[in-house]
Amino acid sequence: MKIAPILLIVFALAACTQGYQYALLPNVAAGLRLEGIEVDASHADFTWGAAARAYAASIGKPNEAVSLASTPQARAYMGAMADKSIKAAFEKAFAGRLEQGQKKVWIDVTVRKITLASVLQRIVFGGNYDMTADVDLVDASSGQVIMPNHGLSTRMLAGNGIAGAMIDPLFGKPVDRLAANLAKSYRNWLLPNPGEGLAARPGQAGQSHV
Repeated sequence: MKIAPILLIVFALAACTQGYQYALLPNVAAGLRLEGIEVDASHADFTWGAAARAYAASIGKPNEAVSLASTPQARAYMGAMADKSIKAAFEKAFAGRLEQGQKKVWIDVTVRKITLASVLQRIVFGGNYDMTADVDLVDASSGQVIMPNHGLSTRMLAGNGIAGAMIDPLFGKPVDRLAANLAKSYRNWLLPNPGEGLAARPGQAGQSHV
């Protein structure tokens, strides 16, 4: 069947992040040096069944995921999972970039909401994957925010219906996909030219590959 490859392409491309402010001037962005990435999802609003089940299993109560999902311990567990995924995505997106500038900065990500439609919801009613976050570019010396981007909204198409729900896992964990989309979109906002901010390699000055 040809429909399956088509669905795979649609799922892979159907993602967007909205809410960005005006970008920094290219010469300003190119002069930055990224010192670190901080992520905080500890106060986020979660609708994330897989993480709730993982927490319940971790404390030996796999059948109580629904009732435990709203507890402070479960929220902390989900927050830690989200932190790890989002930080890894940003580190990958900025690998090799912003290493030679003079102005030291860090990226501060505060997650506000993660909503991942369950398999049952997607089969019966349909649904998507959504994340809302504030992403600030911060002066590493003073701690002052250089450029805020609050309320960034990332949405990804999820596999709906029986066929879609079967195909969806082929793309990996939904939270990882959302994190990657947010990180790449932020990199492209901060460094809109492909390869901008990349450290030049010997014999490859002025060249880059993405």
